[in-house]
Amino acid sequence: GFSSDEKSARTSNCSDSGRHTGRKDNRPLHQVAEVLSLQSEALAQLMNEASAALELRECLNELIATEANYVTDLKEVTHVFVEPLRAVLPANKLYAIFSNLVQLKELHIGFHQDLVKAQKEIDNDYGLSAVTAFAKMMPYFKMYTAYCSNYPNVASALSGAREEFADAATLLDQAESSHGVSLQALLFRPVQRLCIYPLLLQKMSRSSAEGSEVREKCELVFHSMQELNVEVNETIRRVEANLRTMTALMSVENMECLVEAGRQLHVEVNVDMKCPTANALSSWGKRRSYKWYILSDYLLICKPRKGGDTFVKRALWPLADLLVAPANVSFIGMRLKWKDGRVEEGSTSSFGAVSHSSGSTSHTESWRRVTKSSVSGRSEGTSVDQPQDSLRSGEHPVYTTQHRGGKPDKPEVFRLCFEGVEYKCWANSQAEMLTLVDQLSNFITSHQHMREDIQKRVAATAG
Repeated sequence: GFSSDEKSARTSNCSDSGRHTGRKDNRPLHQVAEVLSLQSEALAQLMNEASAALELRECLNELIATEANYVTDLKEVTHVFVEPLRAVLPANKLYAIFSNLVQLKELHIGFHQDLVKAQKEIDNDYGLSAVTAFAKMMPYFKMYTAYCSNYPNVASALSGAREEFADAATLLDQAESSHGVSLQALLFRPVQRLCIYPLLLQKMSRSSAEGSEVREKCELVFHSMQELNVEVNETIRRVEANLRTMTALMSVENMECLVEAGRQLHVEVNVDMKCPTANALSSWGKRRSYKWYILSDYLLICKPRKGGDTFVKRALWPLADLLVAPANVSFIGMRLKWKDGRVEEGSTSSFGAVSHSSGSTSHTESWRRVTKSSVSGRSEGTSVDQPQDSLRSGEHPVYTTQHRGGKPDKPEVFRLCFEGVEYKCWANSQAEMLTLVDQLSNFITSHQHMREDIQKRVAATAG
């Protein structure tokens, strides 16, 4: 038998032993749970990677399939249209239609071959070869700038070729009929393809592993392709603007001399004009309709030639020498002294002294505040709320309400001043008037600043 103390000690030892045994038994269970959790995460990661790899493969397959179709279209255009037309059209007419399409065809044949090779390596490099093929071709893709710049002229070039060359018209009709698609639609394919590449690259980037070399290179090529698209779009806009300017100036007799690099047509609009102080028998003394061409540096005013679509120059005024104001707003000084292409400070007229607003108040801000008062129906002689800066010396003219004969101007009327002579002008509506005055005043202010800057530079050089 055991004493009571011995029994208590044995019971305590058994209890402690049980507790320790329980802790040892729980540890393997926790470890098993951790292992299972890690296995689950690894499995999920593997499934995600497999899904991404599958998506990447699908993206590459889509790129290769669409590239093959694109190359087929380029070959068809070359074989069915370019080569036969080469025998009946002069080289300049042929280029006006096709530009450098033959060179693009050769470029994309090689690109497609590289993509097919890259498709075989996708299991080893996860699409890196495909992205590398893109990167290698990026410098050559700049060829699209020339093609896309020429594309806006394709419709007129095709029409001209059909009218001027009967053999070309017959060939085009037969080829389009046999292939069931117009040449112009086929010629749009390169423009369309250039816009699709960034989308495909973006899909490939999303399908690749984050932080991987494939994704990094894919993003670089994507941004390069985006920059190329922006460059192409800007070039197209410049070409279209130059073409629009040239077309407009060529419609005005003896104005070909104004066609220069850098000079663009910003606004083309019909405006009625008359000079209130001119003799009623003179051309400016009666209200007549004129065509306005607001160029980069000049306002060209033309009158239509009878029985034709051409125009004759009526006036050519530098923008920096003009002043403009909206309905029911007039210039304080009319018959002003002009010196070196600008109004002299403090010169006077029958209406009073000329003051100028400071450079801190823009030409547009000044007339806008006056217009708000004038359009609301102020009576003649009512003072106009003008910026305080407009009473100080500076650059821009101060305007005032001035109803002639007590009768306010119609809302579409505005005023133009050149070398101290004011012209009353009519737009088609008040909205058109406000837009036109806003645009013209901004151009005027810009050119006045430019002229003053040049004068300061010349003075500093001479000093």
